[in-house]
Amino acid sequence: MEHTAYTAPPTASAKGGIRRLEWITVTLGIFIHTGAVFPLLMQGADGILDDAERAKLRLLYLPIYALSFALLAARPGLLIKAGLRNIPMLLLLMLPILSSLWSISPALSLRRSVALVLSMGVAFLLATRFTPRQQIIVIGTAIGAALVLSLGAGIAWPSLAFTPEDGTMRGVFFNKNVFGWMSVLLIIAGIAARHDMAAGLRRAGTGMVVLGWTGCLLSTSMTSFFAGVAAVGFSQAVVMIARRRGIVRLVFQFGIILGLVLLCVLFILGFVPLLEALGRDVTFTGRTPLWGMLDTEIAQHPVLGQGYGAFWSPGNLTMWEIWETLGWEPPHAHNGYRDVLLGTGVVGLALFALVTLRAIHQTIALTVTAPRDGWLWCIVLILSVLVMNLTESNMLMQNDIIWILFSTAVLTGSYNHAEARRSKPHFMRVATSAT
Repeated sequence: MEHTAYTAPPTASAKGGIRRLEWITVTLGIFIHTGAVFPLLMQGADGILDDAERAKLRLLYLPIYALSFALLAARPGLLIKAGLRNIPMLLLLMLPILSSLWSISPALSLRRSVALVLSMGVAFLLATRFTPRQQIIVIGTAIGAALVLSLGAGIAWPSLAFTPEDGTMRGVFFNKNVFGWMSVLLIIAGIAARHDMAAGLRRAGTGMVVLGWTGCLLSTSMTSFFAGVAAVGFSQAVVMIARRRGIVRLVFQFGIILGLVLLCVLFILGFVPLLEALGRDVTFTGRTPLWGMLDTEIAQHPVLGQGYGAFWSPGNLTMWEIWETLGWEPPHAHNGYRDVLLGTGVVGLALFALVTLRAIHQTIALTVTAPRDGWLWCIVLILSVLVMNLTESNMLMQNDIIWILFSTAVLTGSYNHAEARRSKPHFMRVATSAT
């Protein structure tokens, strides 16, 4: 007769240990994914990260991914529930894997799609085990630390903190653009924290906003600056909507959305004259010629694209031709929408649009119901990332902090929206908020 070993139920100490490991995993994971410190340490003497150095850098992600999935496996029901409550997101994540069947570089598409799925472990862990308020604390801790280090490096180690080519500030990041992006993320977290019910978090939010804008301005990144301004505008619009009731709210919501659309149109029409007046490059630092060439390539495979991440691969001769014509070597389209079209076509962009519109609806609804529970973080992040990807590429990117946090906001909204619909308002928060 076989004997079954007795397993004692987990103690409070064990639960507390697991919870601490969750906090450490996501906080350290976010810090590593910001691109702070480690790329600078691993770069060669020429100041460039070659393929071998990038491969070593990717090894840093593996322990975080392993821990994330191990922690998720401890509560498989939460992971399954999060997936079932956002089928469009699951389909969007499956498409890059399927694209290896028609990719111009099948092995590369498969490898990058696997990395994409692995990086989503951090997003699922944040979405299912952390409330929006706790996510703000994680972001404030991880990205705030990176920005404090950057400002400190600017004073104590200027040869590291400022790029040797043009003297712009990059802090402890590889370039000024990443420094600017992280600053915007901290601004968004700070704005949401300033609307929280806890006085301590509101004070911390003010510090995040000040630190974020300091980094954003010092980076001199125009994309980051306009994304930061957009974040402020989006947050004010959502707060104004949340304060209205009934039909007044619907009318007010429509008016604000229409106003934002008109503002975007005016911005687009007046952006080139504004750049000329400021003495800036009206080609967006060579982006517009690049986009013209890529639009031609997108038209060659409009429905399913050329395979996830395959266009920007050494085996693609067209990429080399574009580099030679431009006289510089862009690693991506510098436009997230075009990169999605290049990789997965109109099908991929349509799925992304469905995921995004659904997330906007859900997170606005949650913000309106519980405006001081941190939901403002989710909706403003989603909208700001859409703005950032007009001139940068973070959509559906593997090992990318902005895509991880965008996915976190999307999954947090879908995970809790279904819960909120059948719960009383004061229970509308992440079901697994932390014990």
